[in-house]
Amino acid sequence: MKMTSNSAQCAVKQASVTAIRAHFCGEGAKARILRFVRDVAIASGGWTAMLLFVGSWAVIGGLLVGPEHDFFLTQVHSWMVATPVDQVLVQSHTLFVSGAWVCVKFGLLLGLGQKLLTVVTPAVNDAKQRFNSTLA
Repeated sequence: MKMTSNSAQCAVKQASVTAIRAHFCGEGAKARILRFVRDVAIASGGWTAMLLFVGSWAVIGGLLVGPEHDFFLTQVHSWMVATPVDQVLVQSHTLFVSGAWVCVKFGLLLGLGQKLLTVVTPAVNDAKQRFNSTLA
């Protein structure tokens, strides 16, 4: 049974590599690459926006109704009162930009993975079906 599992994994890996190679090389590859990059950009924008919206609401929700929310609200309030306005703005902007940059990176990663999965999935399913039909 272990040999068949290893053989199936090898067939799936080979099918995915072949699908990627066939998609990005050969006849009409330039058009497929441009469409792939466009789709990745669109998907990444969607994922980034979703992460920014969910992340900001998670922070707000954590401050308002999370565990020990009164302590955190008191800390944020005392920080804002004790710190000069220009430093509060600079520190808040830095915190927001660093969080947004993380969301952009994760959005790019998720968009690329999602669109690469659409390229590889048909070939992987065919390889699994061929492997299962040879076992039967």
